[in-house]
Amino acid sequence: MQFHVIAESHSRLRRRFGYWGLSFLINGTILFDTFSHGRFLIRSMLRNAVDPKTIRHIILSHDHWDHVNGIFELLRYNNTATVYIGSHFSNETKQKLSTFSNPIQEISNQQLIAGNIFSSGEMHGIYNKVPIFEQSLYHIGSSSTIIITGCAHPPLTTIVQHIQKYIPKHHTITIIGGFHWYQHSTTEINTALDSLHTLGVRTLAPCHCTGRLATKIISARTDFNLIPITTSMRIEL
Repeated sequence: MQFHVIAESHSRLRRRFGYWGLSFLINGTILFDTFSHGRFLIRSMLRNAVDPKTIRHIILSHDHWDHVNGIFELLRYNNTATVYIGSHFSNETKQKLSTFSNPIQEISNQQLIAGNIFSSGEMHGIYNKVPIFEQSLYHIGSSSTIIITGCAHPPLTTIVQHIQKYIPKHHTITIIGGFHWYQHSTTEINTALDSLHTLGVRTLAPCHCTGRLATKIISARTDFNLIPITTSMRIEL
């Protein structure tokens, strides 16, 4: 799987100026999330020789500004890509998307996107004591599965256990994306990591809302491989 980081921000200073979230390009045609700032997203694509018109599938993990705001600029450049949103997205977001000509698919359950890349379907989480529904992507390889998360509002253990229903039991797992551990304590982070290791997770590529403490703890542990994530990086997984 070819993985290209189009945009990613984890700095509180950048968040203060509206630059927050993430956007990943997978196999050249699948875009996962669209960052918080549309013009920055387009500039980053062009800077990395990515033509917005070549994107065929746009998956929005959940209906928060830092994951969906960039799409409204992107759809000015691409009016053919299919947009995949959760069925629990707000009516306001659905109405805004309907003003564009792009096909919109509402996802509730696990669904094939393209090739061997699937949406997990919506999973229930909590953010600031309010329910939030979120979908992840996963790629099934020959001996491993890669899971891509937006913010992991459903805990990562919940996401992994849900996706394990659809993948071979012997697969090791890589997780890339936001882990939402930035407010977690050292004990909470290590407890979560222990649970993930028991579930077969061996490689972690944290970014966005994961938090510096969590990233530091992951890097110090010997039972996980760590992949640092930065804007513009390309990796083959």
